[in-house]
Amino acid sequence: MGSRVSRIFLFVLAIASAPAGAADRVRVQFEGVADELLQNVKQLVTLEQQKNSELLTDERISKLHRRATGEIREALQPFGYYRPEIKSELELDGGIWNARYTIDPGPLLRVTELDLQVHGAASSDSAFAKLIRNFPLKVGDPLVHSLYEDGKDSFMQLATERGFFDAQYETSEILIDLEKYTAKIVIYFNAASRFYFGQVKFTETDFDEDFLRRFATFKEGEPYSFGKLLDLQNALTDSDYFSQVEVKSGRDEKDPLRVPVEVIAESRERTKYTMGLGYGTDTGARATAGVERRRVNRRGHRWRADLKLSEIGDSLTTRYIIPMENPRTDQFTITAGREDQRQTESSSTKYLLTGSFTRLDNGWQKTLFVNYERDENFEVGSQRGSSTLVMPGINWTRIRANDRIYTTHGQRFLVELRGGSETLGSTTSFLQTRINAKFVRKVVTWGRVLARGDFGYTEVLNFEELPPSVRFFAGGDFSVRGYDYNSLGPREDGKVVGGTKLAVGSLEYEQLLGETWSAAFFYDVGNAVNDFSEPMARAVGAGMRYRSPIGLIRVDLARPLDDLGKARYLHISIGPDL
Repeated sequence: MGSRVSRIFLFVLAIASAPAGAADRVRVQFEGVADELLQNVKQLVTLEQQKNSELLTDERISKLHRRATGEIREALQPFGYYRPEIKSELELDGGIWNARYTIDPGPLLRVTELDLQVHGAASSDSAFAKLIRNFPLKVGDPLVHSLYEDGKDSFMQLATERGFFDAQYETSEILIDLEKYTAKIVIYFNAASRFYFGQVKFTETDFDEDFLRRFATFKEGEPYSFGKLLDLQNALTDSDYFSQVEVKSGRDEKDPLRVPVEVIAESRERTKYTMGLGYGTDTGARATAGVERRRVNRRGHRWRADLKLSEIGDSLTTRYIIPMENPRTDQFTITAGREDQRQTESSSTKYLLTGSFTRLDNGWQKTLFVNYERDENFEVGSQRGSSTLVMPGINWTRIRANDRIYTTHGQRFLVELRGGSETLGSTTSFLQTRINAKFVRKVVTWGRVLARGDFGYTEVLNFEELPPSVRFFAGGDFSVRGYDYNSLGPREDGKVVGGTKLAVGSLEYEQLLGETWSAAFFYDVGNAVNDFSEPMARAVGAGMRYRSPIGLIRVDLARPLDDLGKARYLHISIGPDL
């Protein structure tokens, strides 16, 4: 007890006798190094770390100064400097100790030999062979310790991801010869045995297990892969069937090399309702309402209905969706609906019945479809009539974007081919193709360039038998700005009746003005024509952009450069770029 009191007394005495203002008595200066080297030196030199301590005595300052040279050497080694020259000075000037260290890091120690080997079941695994090829240090590189540690850790990370759960390092070391100034990296990694997927069990009871297993890209008995487990969890989450998904895996007590998988999923509400309001200069005020049955049966079938109301037309559409072999990307859809269009120079009432099959093919979403369309009492300019079209077709779509709300690097492609034949029940025979593309690219850090193009071509026996929905028109928010919606195209009796061909292009530059605002400048050109030799409409303009959670809000002022259609100087639109 007495010795403990004595130690406390001596500690208090030391504090009381420490010179006042010790924090102002030591200045430490490092010369010859900067950036990461300097930061590491400061972190490892004890005198630098304790220079503001109230307990720093003259004796301790001298002691820490003598230790600093070795600490500096130690701080430089992780960056490959093993032969530094260090000059140190410690002077007392006016009651202030000045410690100065002049550092010449010397030559870099470079990797002279790599000996990386994988043993066990992974010795012929291509993923480990690639890991060795991509090891972050190569012969001739400076010996940076952090890169060595990253490369070493990648062996164990890959083993865990690929099911080598008993893997271990046999050897992992850096052999340094300071006399020859060489460095040899040696890593012998024993991956041992590989594990395999065991039985997959689902706790979800609202769907058949056979249907849920189709979301998995693996089967029982295949080599284990953590990436495939993560892919399964993401696929089930993205399906919109479930509000929460948890995928668990563990070892099988009966078969030590099997990894059984358990999927715990919680279903979403069976019925989803949606409503929305919006405005665009093409459509005017608009409203939408929808209802979706997320699961019609245990095989994952869906049903939904959508009502759309706007100043230029209304529609009621219902869809029945059947997931196919790969429910994430493949589906068969039956669509039925009615659309009423009432534009200034055209109107129609269309009844639609469609069967379509969609699947993902090499990154493209491919859709095969057969449309039955009945247009009753359509009017286009001075043309009137009714038509029946049976249209088989195919389209390919691909969208790539780093951010779908506000894209700085992305593109969208659409290629479609469709047609009708009197032999199949259509009022007239025709063949039509359409190609649409848009690109978004970031310019340095302060702007974007957006380019888009739209091309269409139709071969038809009797153009007047085609309803408005199959004719080409131009003009509007997403066509040639500066002109009213669908106001560009061939005319009859002074009214636009649409054309058999379409060519539209646009180039836009957007300048960022802050976190959410930007200004845009654009040039649009194009027209709907019956012959590509006919004149194209041109317009230039500028606008403002506001980045909102629902997408970009665009307000544009455009000036037509030609007098080919009804001018519209203001354009407002909302939505993502792609």
